[in-house]
Amino acid sequence: MGITALCLGVLILQGTVQMRILGNRLWVVNLFLTIASLAGAVLVLADVKAVTGRLSGFTYWVLLIVGAACLVSLLLTTVGVKYSRHKADKRAGSEATEAADAVEKPEA
Repeated sequence: MGITALCLGVLILQGTVQMRILGNRLWVVNLFLTIASLAGAVLVLADVKAVTGRLSGFTYWVLLIVGAACLVSLLLTTVGVKYSRHKADKRAGSEATEAADAVEKPEA
């Protein structure tokens, strides 16, 4: 179970890096989700239940929370990438329009 949580944490980290490269401001939220997921995975792998003895369902709760964090991260990453792509397409369209106007209207 800890390995699964660790893999999900790495998946969230990938989305964080991708959003950071695209310049999206929500990458900080993804970074928080990454840190929380990896910390939970380390706690599960370290078998904290054996030390405390009180946390019977700790592993399952961590896996549930990490899974939910991964879904939120994937949603944020998808929306962020689509927004960045839309912004880039809009910028390219306006540059193409300006170039076409410059060609059509020669300066006197």
